Amino acid sequence: MAEDRRGLIVIDTRAAAARARRDQWTRAFAAGGLPTQALLVSQVIRLPLDLHAVFEDNAGSLKRFGFDAEPFGDGDVSLKSLPADLEAARAEDGLRAVLRALAARADEATTLEALAAVAPPAALSPSEALTLFTGDETTGHRMDFATLCSEMKETT
Repeated sequence: MAEDRRGLIVIDTRAAAARARRDQWTRAFAAGGLPTQALLVSQVIRLPLDLHAVFEDNAGSLKRFGFDAEPFGDGDVSLKSLPADLEAARAEDGLRAVLRALAARADEATTLEALAAVAPPAALSPSEALTLFTGDETTGHRMDFATLCSEMKETT
């Protein structure tokens, strides 16, 4: 919770973390692609035929979304790296979400939203959430409380 001259503000730290991740991914994507983390051991993922076809048609695009993978036999792909903020345990869900969005010809923002939906963030501490929404020199991110309140009102 926080307070400004207009009243009490309640900040959902999980929603704040999700928004921060989405904003960070949007900026990274615009700059060339999401940062990745290499897997120590490749993860083999079996895809249904329709998603495997999407994979084959979009291998280059997948790298911008943080996935480095290559075909690996009958309907399988070998995943070598994934988005840096995605847990390895969620890699298959993330890859499938991106492939489904690409199959639906979703725009980049919608595809990032699909990926973010399978990468639930840990909650920010209250001080991190306040810093996120009040802004500071290190993050360069600023949101005024009136905007925050109107967005919260729209989602309730």
